[in-house]
Amino acid sequence: MKTLLFHLVDSVIVLVSLAVAAPAAAQSFSVAANNTVTQPGGIRYAVGGVGLDTRAEMQRLAASHNLLVKFASIGGEFLIPDSVSVRKGNMDVLNMSDSGPLLYVSLPNGTYTVLATYQGVVRSKIVNVSARTPDVVLTWPVQAQ
Repeated sequence: MKTLLFHLVDSVIVLVSLAVAAPAAAQSFSVAANNTVTQPGGIRYAVGGVGLDTRAEMQRLAASHNLLVKFASIGGEFLIPDSVSVRKGNMDVLNMSDSGPLLYVSLPNGTYTVLATYQGVVRSKIVNVSARTPDVVLTWPVQAQ
């Protein structure tokens, strides 16, 4: 039952993402066959990871991206933050909402700040991106609802 629920959630997320992103994708960025999006300025990224199939697909993208950000509760459960941005200095190079729980990004070498907000709580991490960047994990306490 749990696997079926994850597949249904994956399908709904994909359909909603396609419906919301399709008009914007036609105008401002392109989507490659492997679900990697390229924004103006050449920043490539891929988001997803809800469910086992999607998580496995995301892991296949690891070699073509030099930054992986994971979003999770302190207990280890994956989360989808309300907003995510990657900044170089004071400039956003990537800005999105409701994306995750895995985010792969291809960036030029340099120092960046990853910021994410979940339920009004902001987490950030400074990361030095190079050819072999370690994984970044941003975590939040989650209260029972």
